[in-house]
Amino acid sequence: MLRSIPFWRNSETPEDRIFSTAPVEAGESVRAGWSIGIDAGRKLESIQSRVVQRPNAWASLRRLPSSELRYLQWAFVSAPRVAIYPGSFDPVTNGHLDLIQRAAGQFEELVVAVLHHDTKQGEFPISDRLAMLDESVKHLANVRVASFDGLLVDCARQQGASLIVRGIRAVSDYEYELQMALMNRKLAPEIETVFMLPSEAYSFLSSRLVKEVCRHGGRIEEFVPPHVATRLRALLGPPSQNG
Repeated sequence: MLRSIPFWRNSETPEDRIFSTAPVEAGESVRAGWSIGIDAGRKLESIQSRVVQRPNAWASLRRLPSSELRYLQWAFVSAPRVAIYPGSFDPVTNGHLDLIQRAAGQFEELVVAVLHHDTKQGEFPISDRLAMLDESVKHLANVRVASFDGLLVDCARQQGASLIVRGIRAVSDYEYELQMALMNRKLAPEIETVFMLPSEAYSFLSSRLVKEVCRHGGRIEEFVPPHVATRLRALLGPPSQNG
């Protein structure tokens, strides 16, 4: 289906509307840079810089060649809003999944990114964490799983994400997350951080606590998906649970 999308000035009067008459493919989209491709992003920045640096930006927009106006139209209409939710997920818990499901409802695409620490060894190898996450989110069509090392903002750019999603359970979480969010903003001003609160049922839950409960033979079924509970008991459960 082809359609034309109007550009709007910050005004409600009809004469302030700017229309591009060239059709745009409604389902068209690509993924890199700011969700529209690195090369596409550079072209878009070049066009924007020539518009916003002039005294009358909207008059400048009207004077753009039709091909560039169509390009702006395509970029803003077709680019999906992609968010990234990073973490160690060692292993994924129902608290993580609660946040993933709610975040997936707010964005066109959500990337769940598993951090690989060079100096910090987790209980599960990265391959197992990815497999558990894949199984846990397979019912969510707009969620995909990836792994990364290095800077989060570099991973966000590679994945085409403009938003970082982080969960906050307590005041202590906020202090740490605020520092990280401000540093990420300094490194990548174009990427925003969104804080989400957990559901009340999972406000106390963490991977560390679940692993401790498992080591001492406690029930973990209400804290993690069944396939994760099976792997946890096999890895950390007392001999009586594994025999």
